[in-house]
Amino acid sequence: MKQCMVCGHGTTEREQYCPICGYHLQTPKFLSRQQTEAWLAREIQPRRHRWQEKQKQLAEAKLQKETMEALQNQLTEMRRQIMDMQIQLTEIRTLLTEMQKLGSLSEQLAQLQQQLTASMGQMKQTASPASTAKSVRQQKNTDEKHRDDKVKTTKTETTSHAPKQQFVQQPRAKAADSHKSQPAVQNKPEKAEQSVYHIPKGTTRIEDFAFAQHAELQEVYIPDGVTHIGSFAFAGCTRLQKVHLPKGLQHIGNQAFTSCQSLKRLDLPKSLQSIGYKAFYGCSKLEELHLSGMISNIRMDAFAGLCARIYYPRQFEGEAWIGKKSYGGKLTWIREYIG
Repeated sequence: MKQCMVCGHGTTEREQYCPICGYHLQTPKFLSRQQTEAWLAREIQPRRHRWQEKQKQLAEAKLQKETMEALQNQLTEMRRQIMDMQIQLTEIRTLLTEMQKLGSLSEQLAQLQQQLTASMGQMKQTASPASTAKSVRQQKNTDEKHRDDKVKTTKTETTSHAPKQQFVQQPRAKAADSHKSQPAVQNKPEKAEQSVYHIPKGTTRIEDFAFAQHAELQEVYIPDGVTHIGSFAFAGCTRLQKVHLPKGLQHIGNQAFTSCQSLKRLDLPKSLQSIGYKAFYGCSKLEELHLSGMISNIRMDAFAGLCARIYYPRQFEGEAWIGKKSYGGKLTWIREYIG
């Protein structure tokens, strides 16, 4: 290992120049002591001084950068503080203006009170004794009338019985043509223990989750005029056994009758056009489905998990009108005439 004469960095013998200061490491050989000292004074010492000065300059530059950064940070903090002070000053000014307004209002109120007291004094002075006597007589007459009325009412109450209450039934609203004006079933029945429920006439639509998870429901009568059964309308009704569907029904929503475990048979009307996704999923006891007309749209997995028979009209040859999709479950399509 060699040592650089300028910076003192240790280098190998193969290196010709110092990697730090760049000094040429190969010194002349076979020189006398005087010659080496002269050579060191002539070449190495000035280079060492230059290298040290450069190091000092670099250190000073670093210090200057650090001080500048610290000053910039202090300036930014001072600016933030100044902004906060300005905001506080604006708030104080607004408060002062409000206080001035309140002071002016209090002065106005005091003036109004003085004016009222003055006017009341004038009214008392102008009031005559004759007018005061008239007012006293009027008060006495009114008191006597009230007393007589009270006595009469007490007598009538003792002699006559209270009238019976009259209950008037309000007429039902007529069903309109458009489903917007018609009421829609949105909530569950009022009685939680009601097993048989008749949906009121005039409804055209059963909304989503209308009877969902109604554990006590066993039989539902849907009136004519209902065209749409929403998604999850009867989902989770585990005791539901019979559903009387209307003639004009057009659409059964997604998962409308899921997990209706007690349902055994359904008669779908001719007007039905579409059956939603997983409409009868989980109806494990459903054995018969009677279709009386063409259904243009049956979604995927509409009968998933079923082992049932589906009866469709004889006039529709094959299953072309049903389609070749897999609707889930083990279904047996039986063609027979349904009147």
